[in-house]
Amino acid sequence: MSSEKRIHDLPDEILVAIFSYLNIEDLALNIRNVCHRWRAVVQDSRIWRSLRFRPVDEMAKEDRIIEILKGSPNLRWPVPWYLYTRKILETLIDYCKDVRELYISEVEDNLVRKLVRECPNVESLEIDYFKFETTKSLDIISECKNLKHVKLSGYGSNEEVNLFQAVAIGCPLLESFNVQYFTHYASNDLVYFLQTKGNKIRALSLRCCFFHEEKCIISSISFCTELEALTIDSHGKYEAYNSENEIAWNTTDFIIYFVTNPVHKLKKLDLLSFGSFDKQLANAIFENCVNLQIVHFEKIKGLTDECLESIYLLRSMTSLICDHCSSITDRGVSYIVKCTNLKLLSLMGCTKLTNTAFVLCFDLRLLEKLVLNVPRLYFEDIIMIPELLKNLKYLHISGKDGIDEVAPNFFKQMMPKLNLVISNSE
Repeated sequence: MSSEKRIHDLPDEILVAIFSYLNIEDLALNIRNVCHRWRAVVQDSRIWRSLRFRPVDEMAKEDRIIEILKGSPNLRWPVPWYLYTRKILETLIDYCKDVRELYISEVEDNLVRKLVRECPNVESLEIDYFKFETTKSLDIISECKNLKHVKLSGYGSNEEVNLFQAVAIGCPLLESFNVQYFTHYASNDLVYFLQTKGNKIRALSLRCCFFHEEKCIISSISFCTELEALTIDSHGKYEAYNSENEIAWNTTDFIIYFVTNPVHKLKKLDLLSFGSFDKQLANAIFENCVNLQIVHFEKIKGLTDECLESIYLLRSMTSLICDHCSSITDRGVSYIVKCTNLKLLSLMGCTKLTNTAFVLCFDLRLLEKLVLNVPRLYFEDIIMIPELLKNLKYLHISGKDGIDEVAPNFFKQMMPKLNLVISNSE
């Protein structure tokens, strides 16, 4: 009798381990059609737990994607948002009952109601509200018992409706709320949401919203006592929406928020295109948000060297981005490098920096990623990197004159795993 082993002799546990290395297209269109046993094994939840659908062909046609989805009943993390169509959404709802993430746009109430009924495990929804048929859709979505993350885009909608109230009353597991492109018509509604659901929210993001009750909104953020991540993005506010009825995010209100509220749980802070920023606000953040790990400032002219004097207080910070904060000079970098636990530092678009700023970064011995805007780096500037920045994996230098021409060969020999990117800032 032959002792030769065949793949069909392997136990299910081994097959599950093998199938876990395959992409969704192979699983849906090939493996499940080999035999009845493989069709059963390929449905094991361990294979699909973290598998995310990324078509091999990024320009895959709708029919091809639908065919793959029909063969993926255990799919949890579906197609990227830019591949969504009405037919693809319907296919997901009909065939992928365990789906956990969806993008909803241009749909009517009946389809939303079907989604809630057929896909009870949805955890994350990105909703394009402006294209919804009626406001009833959000009332229906509030019935999602397992919903944890909501991203809601208004795109300038001027309807004065109780927009967020349904979500505030329902969605018992909600912990992340992201709203963008809403006008002042949503101000009172947002305040209601924060006061009602705030104590359960761990991540809050307000992007490109034009509110006239911002003082009330800022004070209402204080209801988010478990907040771990906060994003305020005022991009375009001061240029595109300059009305007498609108006021800027007020520095004093934010200082009061950071000083008087329990913000010690905050681990991630993003302030983008922030029109009013000064040393008092910086100190309020650095002195009170002592557990911050990730800080992202972008396009903040008020972020000066003086503002960074007390940044060393953020001893847990591992990531700092200050892109296009044009007031920062080498002096500001001398304060930043006191944060010795930094693994990521990005100062892209900080055009006042010189080679001195680059050399100062040698004090950050744990640094893995460095992005800098400097006029030009010479060989003597980079020769110590292999010895002092041994953990560096990514180096992006942007400047008028770039980097010494011998640098690429030097890094190739001395740090072969380093990803070196050189770009011209002009």
